[in-house]
Amino acid sequence: MSLAILSLCFIIVLAIIVKPSLSARATKLTNIQNSSSVSDKVYEQNLSSNIAESAEKKEIARKNIERVVGWTMNKYNAVKLAGFVSHKNDKNGDYVGGTVYSNLVKEIGQPTSLIEYTQYYPTGTAIEGKATWNSTDESVSIIIYYDKSYDQVINKQLYVNNQLVDGYNY
Repeated sequence: MSLAILSLCFIIVLAIIVKPSLSARATKLTNIQNSSSVSDKVYEQNLSSNIAESAEKKEIARKNIERVVGWTMNKYNAVKLAGFVSHKNDKNGDYVGGTVYSNLVKEIGQPTSLIEYTQYYPTGTAIEGKATWNSTDESVSIIIYYDKSYDQVINKQLYVNNQLVDGYNY
């Protein structure tokens, strides 16, 4: 009989100790779910904001690109970036599939400025170029990066009022 009373007392004590702990866990779980839904909402708002910002940037680019002599949005969009294809047997590779830089210059005209430089890569070095076409008031800039030995465009950027509106930082 005393064992039954002792067991009953143990169960009552256990219920008193465990119940608040379970309640606290339920509260934490609710807080985690609430914070998760808040972070989901923030993510959704940021995504919507980024999409709107992207559309706004494209509209700014479309309205301003023709201020650069020789360029239109269609010509800019037609410039394809080369991909780098590695060789299996060595560390070298080739740029392929991009717009030919020399043909671009024939079509558009000479850039406002041209800088050639040595780019260091883990596999070696390459001579690359940065060609910039500016509007006369310098509010719009188109920058084309190319690999000199392959004559391939490897990056392009469009700036309006010193803000990148298309392309990625190189």
